[in-house]
Amino acid sequence: AMCKDAVLSVYARGVEATLGIPQIERQVMESLFWSDTPMLQTLSRGEGFVAEQQARLSDAVEKALPPAAEYLATFAQYRDYLILDEAAFAAKYEADERPIAEMVPEAKKHLQLAAEMEEAIPLRMPLGLFTVSCTAVRNTLVERHRSLAAIIVKRMSAAPMHSAHETGKRFAGVLQRLNQPTETIEEVAELEEYARQLPAELAELQEGIKAMVAEQEVVDQFEMVSPDADVKAFWATIALPRRVAEQIEAVGVKAAEMREQYAQEMQSEQAAFDKSLDRLEKVVGGFDKHTSFDRTKEVASEVRQLQLELKDAEEKRARFNKREVIFGQEQTDYSQLLRTSKAFEPYATLWLTADKWLESQKEWFGGAFNKLEPEAMEGVLSAAQRTLYKLSKTFEGAEGLSDIVTRVRQEIDDFSPNMPLITALRNPGMRERHWKQLSDEVGQDMTQAASDAFTLETMLSLNLGERVETVTKVCDVAGKEYAIETAMDKMEAEWKSVQLEVVPYRESGTFVIKGVDAIQQVLDDQIVMTQSMAFSPFKGPFAERIDKWESTLTLISDIIEEWVRVQRAWMYLEPIFSSDDIMRQLPTEAKRFTGVDRTWRKLMSSASNELDVIAYCKTPRLLPQFQDANQMLELVQKGLAEYLETKRVAFSRFYFLSNDELLEILSQSKDPLAVQPHLKKCYEAIHKLTFEPDLAMTAMISGEGETVPFTKKLYPKGGVEYWMSDVMSEMKASVRQSLIDATADYKETPRTEWVLKWPGQTLIAVSQIYWTMEVDHELRTGGNAALHDYFGKVHEQLLALTKIVSGRVTKLQRKALGALITIDVHARDVTQSLRDSGVSQVTDFAWISQLRYALQDGDDPSGVGVAGDTLVKQLDGVFVYGNEYLGCSMRLVVTPLTDRIYLTLTGALQLFLGGAPAGPAGTGKTETTKDLAKAIAKQCVVFNCSDGLDYLAMAKFFKGLAAAGAWACFDEFNRIDIEVLSVIAQQIMTIQEACKASSERFVFEGRDIPLNP
Repeated sequence: AMCKDAVLSVYARGVEATLGIPQIERQVMESLFWSDTPMLQTLSRGEGFVAEQQARLSDAVEKALPPAAEYLATFAQYRDYLILDEAAFAAKYEADERPIAEMVPEAKKHLQLAAEMEEAIPLRMPLGLFTVSCTAVRNTLVERHRSLAAIIVKRMSAAPMHSAHETGKRFAGVLQRLNQPTETIEEVAELEEYARQLPAELAELQEGIKAMVAEQEVVDQFEMVSPDADVKAFWATIALPRRVAEQIEAVGVKAAEMREQYAQEMQSEQAAFDKSLDRLEKVVGGFDKHTSFDRTKEVASEVRQLQLELKDAEEKRARFNKREVIFGQEQTDYSQLLRTSKAFEPYATLWLTADKWLESQKEWFGGAFNKLEPEAMEGVLSAAQRTLYKLSKTFEGAEGLSDIVTRVRQEIDDFSPNMPLITALRNPGMRERHWKQLSDEVGQDMTQAASDAFTLETMLSLNLGERVETVTKVCDVAGKEYAIETAMDKMEAEWKSVQLEVVPYRESGTFVIKGVDAIQQVLDDQIVMTQSMAFSPFKGPFAERIDKWESTLTLISDIIEEWVRVQRAWMYLEPIFSSDDIMRQLPTEAKRFTGVDRTWRKLMSSASNELDVIAYCKTPRLLPQFQDANQMLELVQKGLAEYLETKRVAFSRFYFLSNDELLEILSQSKDPLAVQPHLKKCYEAIHKLTFEPDLAMTAMISGEGETVPFTKKLYPKGGVEYWMSDVMSEMKASVRQSLIDATADYKETPRTEWVLKWPGQTLIAVSQIYWTMEVDHELRTGGNAALHDYFGKVHEQLLALTKIVSGRVTKLQRKALGALITIDVHARDVTQSLRDSGVSQVTDFAWISQLRYALQDGDDPSGVGVAGDTLVKQLDGVFVYGNEYLGCSMRLVVTPLTDRIYLTLTGALQLFLGGAPAGPAGTGKTETTKDLAKAIAKQCVVFNCSDGLDYLAMAKFFKGLAAAGAWACFDEFNRIDIEVLSVIAQQIMTIQEACKASSERFVFEGRDIPLNP
């Protein structure tokens, strides 16, 4: 259209250009008077010729446009490349880690496409009236593909450059190590060893170079010009193996020269070392001449110097022997050094022990008594005693040396009896009160012992050794009191690291506390410890502190307990009372919760500002506020429970929902459409309802999409519990009417058409009604012989269904027919079994033990139900079809075991008893029970039991079952605690007795409830 408009616009401008052209006369004859300017006679806009030619032109353009459009469409295949972002393509390719082998075909593909574009796209294309210039598009596409190929090749070229860089780095490391200077024979040997093991590493590097060259050869196929730096790096890498080989050869030459040099140096060093060993041996041999105790300091200093020389000699010996191995020489025997060291050891031990004792005596006796450390002193004494005991054996009979050993041992033995007294007086628990008590006990002023002027010598001068027991007793008490004091300090210090973990709670604008378990653990441990200290006979000085601390811990424990209770209840109730509907329906509870919520927010706000547990828990009236909040929340929860109970009484199926689910429904009661997602929780198969603009409910829709119209319009009037009850009643009425209508229609419509008209549940039930009726009729009129002919009819009906299913039917119809075929197969198998087993009477057990269906017409001998009801019979059991809408659900294949379970359960139900199918897990106990419920159209609620289930929860469930007339299947019933099971048994018995008495209402758990058996 734009092209056409452009052509016609040019034509229009051409016509316009011919208008208003002045004649030349006026320009030539200027002297004449002209009243106006004469114009040439030309075409006019409205002239027929102009319009005619415009129409011809428009028609010609109109006919010429389709070929142009078709030709334009041929370029659609190139659109992706025309709009391609090269920068994004390059970035993506750079980020991808892919081998060159994968990139080569892509680069070739783009180069091939570029060549194909040049061949396939002409510069100009004549198309009748138009000639299309393709130059720009062709050049763009050709350049685009060449550019993409260049991007890929550039990415490919990075691979050999990366290999060159990495290989060069490794070669550089090798060359650096080979060029490393050596200053000792050990370093020369290490360098030689490194050069010997290099070939293996070089072989690996050589393979890397080969791979690099192969990659570069691939890149070179595309004749890409590489930067000079990359070319130099590439060829420099190839030359590196030669450089390394030359350096290895140089290392070998240099190492040989240095070996000879170091060998000569070591010979002269060993000669000097031999002389030093002789000198050391001589010095040690003369050490037995030192026998004067008075020269202990001098001799000990000499010992230390000699130890250093022997240590240095040992290092030299190890170095010489190691070098001899390097030179391939036999190791020199330096056992002389070992003998010298061994001979010197007892002398060194003696003089160093004696020196240590003298130093310790000086420090202990002259230093402040309050700085003494009894444990360290005991360590010094015990170590010295052990050492001197060994030395007494070594120097036994050695004149002078044995006397020194004896003297030091005696002095230590004389000092050791003072240690108990020192240990007692240096007890860290000694306080001023203990020193005063001790002064009174021993009759000496002991308070000065805490000062720096009091020394060990001063203490010994007080002759306290005679009163050791008295001193020890007082000091032991101080130690016990100190343990209590330390424990108290530690407990108080532990709380400094314990903080309240207060975190924002969702979008509520307030906070909640976390990490309470850690706080509670600290509390439990400290309360136990504090209580044990409270009973200690040594608590005297700290009795008040202990009592106060115990009160603090008890307060914190009570606050945390109440706090957690409030938080648990508040978190449960807060979303509930966020609903305006709930606030309106529970004004009293809403008012109470609002008050608690206000208090909670205030307390949590202050807690977020004061995270110290002890400081916050000392807030005035904190505990009473939490206690009051708990009392209020208990009232709120009680009122909420009573409110929910009234809703459940009004609509019994609410008993099968949790409080949270029920509250969610009630909070949306103003909007019936918002309640729809919860329908499947209350009804077996209703997924949603059909609402008209005036909110009239006209039909129910299953999860599979099956729609069943209601018999009348319903309006959601009153509370949700009331119109949900109306929906339940209308559901049953609609299913009941559907069965009546379909039964009548079965006689009028061919079965192959009939099965496509009605809902899946109706198909199965009515088919069973007619199967039962027809088998009864055959048995009554023709006995067993008639069953032979009837079996053929049943088989033909089944074959007809399979043909329909294999034809063109909707997904929903196919599902309904699948369930019907499952039941019809069972009906055929039963018919065959009756025929083959010789059944000829309608009273034969093989027939009456089957589930048989009949539409009540008012004269059923059982007296069960009313006209229009569908009855389900098995043996003596007669049940009214429950009319629970089941949707278009599948049915289980009926096996002989299924028949036996059905027979057992219906027999139990006839006697108002329950059943307990037993068997391994996964064998279908629950599903079989649910399928029997489908056969009788009863709601069946599956409930998984656990060991945490209590009798109150079961009572709520039983109320719902009794009032709704539903079935329940309790999985894992044996997991319930035996104590709870005994109460549950009584609850079940109460319901059974009411059923046997045909009561319409009965008292259950203190409440009068309706009974729907």
